[in-house]
Amino acid sequence: MAQRFHAPESIEQDSPMTRDGEYRSKLLKLLADQARAELEASNTYSRWIPKAPGPEERMHLAEIAREETEHWYGTIKILEGLGVSVKEANDEWATNHWFYTIVHLLIPRYRWEDILMLTFLMDRCAFLLVEDFTQSSYAPWARFAKHVLEEEQGMWTSVTASFAHKWKSWVATRCSGHLTSGGALRLIHSVLR
Repeated sequence: MAQRFHAPESIEQDSPMTRDGEYRSKLLKLLADQARAELEASNTYSRWIPKAPGPEERMHLAEIAREETEHWYGTIKILEGLGVSVKEANDEWATNHWFYTIVHLLIPRYRWEDILMLTFLMDRCAFLLVEDFTQSSYAPWARFAKHVLEEEQGMWTSVTASFAHKWKSWVATRCSGHLTSGGALRLIHSVLR
């Protein structure tokens, strides 16, 4: 486990730590990468809406896209509070990772079943990341992450849980020969806990 140098929420926007140096550069990189991830998620969920088989599924994906857009907006506002524009965050601070290229190539090929699985897994992974961000030493980010986490918990317990159960039913009926439905169900139940 990494050693913590600053207590959670101990550094405010006007702190000398945010003006220059290593703390600022690492903070800007993390925030720029988070902003990019939120925007990519928003765009991805928006692209998936037409592939949804019914109105409830379309509304669910649209709601996720809206929330991801709000998270992106909140993150860029934190960056702007540090004097960094969206363009500067993208051009100078965000990581140009191969993952985004692969995602852009694969998204048009995804079927509804792929979307269900990815939505289920990405929601859980994002929840764990945001949970870490609530412990950030940079107070504005920690406070925003707590707000996002509250939204995610509400989303997970309501709409996403029913969405996951639909996916669980789909897996149970289509896994024979590749993965026993019991094995798939045990995997899904362990993640839902």
